[in-house]
Amino acid sequence: SNPNSLWVANKLVEFARSGFCVLQSAVSSNIVDQLNDEIEKLWESPPASALIETFMGDGKQKYIRPNVVYREGPTKLLDIYRHMDIARQVITSGPIEDFLRSVFQDMPVAFQSLSFWKGSQQAMHRDTAYVKIAGNPRAMVAAWIALEDVQEGAGELEYFEGSHLDNEFFFAGGKWMMSDSERRKEFLADIQDQAKVNHHRRLKFLPKKGDVLFWHADLAHGGSEISKPNLTRKSLVVHFCPSKYQ
Repeated sequence: SNPNSLWVANKLVEFARSGFCVLQSAVSSNIVDQLNDEIEKLWESPPASALIETFMGDGKQKYIRPNVVYREGPTKLLDIYRHMDIARQVITSGPIEDFLRSVFQDMPVAFQSLSFWKGSQQAMHRDTAYVKIAGNPRAMVAAWIALEDVQEGAGELEYFEGSHLDNEFFFAGGKWMMSDSERRKEFLADIQDQAKVNHHRRLKFLPKKGDVLFWHADLAHGGSEISKPNLTRKSLVVHFCPSKYQ
């Protein structure tokens, strides 16, 4: 038997059962170091088309050019693969592509990435409420790539094991996706309620540099509270879908 096929099969079983799986050392430390260097350069001298998502003093979401003064806050550097070859190398690393090809039974396509300096502290949520895939809202897998060893207290990623199998929450008109903040509080409360009813374990991801966590489009996940503000949580999150939906 093919050893490569065996590890993929085992990971697929884990992914189907738990809603996530982890590949250790999926990206080499040397390549991660190169990516961190390029991200640093982008912050210092951003291309004209580079964008961050951040929140100003009024709490409103803004999309603006990268400015290092915003890096410490709840800020996401968007779609870095558009600006640097090393990011594309990371995203297409062999183990990442092998796993995604097996999930999708199709060529995986990266259509969005979010780069973090600090933990997001985002409430537990499901990507299907925010990320649109035309034709099939569940036809997405996220990859969370650790760009450093993540320490407890850094606002580490957390998730409810098995929550991808919970009942769906529908917004107005039976829609999967949230429109503006419509029913947002009810949606977030429903995630917590179902986690209690279904006895989901709340797990935290404390990876080593180069580890990758894949999660199902409906897995409830978020950023835990930052208890050690001096710590960073450098990471790259990439959203993938099958090529037939692009």
